[in-house]
Amino acid sequence: AARRQRTQTATNKRRMPSHLLCSGIALRLGDTLDAKAHPANASESPSFRIRRIGTTSRIFQLEDAEVRVNGEILKGNKAVYAGDRVDWGDLAFELIAAVDR
Repeated sequence: AARRQRTQTATNKRRMPSHLLCSGIALRLGDTLDAKAHPANASESPSFRIRRIGTTSRIFQLEDAEVRVNGEILKGNKAVYAGDRVDWGDLAFELIAAVDR
C-alpha cells in the first residue's frame, strides 16, 4: 500500500518541461525558446516564448497573438508544466519532460 501511494504521489507531481513538442519534433527548451524557432512554425511572427526562471517555466504572450494554454486564452504570462498544451493558430504544441534512464 505504501509503495502504491509513493507511485501515485510521484505521478501527480507537476514536472518542469524540458522540451516543446509539435508535429513529432521536440525542441529542448533551454533558458528561453521562442515558438517561431520551431520547425513546424512557418510564420515569422512571434507568438509566444517560454522562459525558465529559477525552478519554474513560464510562457509569455508576444504581441497580440492569441495563444491558448490548456484551452484558456493566455493573457500576459503564466507558469507551465510538462503535459500542458499550447495552441496557436493551426499549431498544437505540448510541453514534455524527457527522462533519460
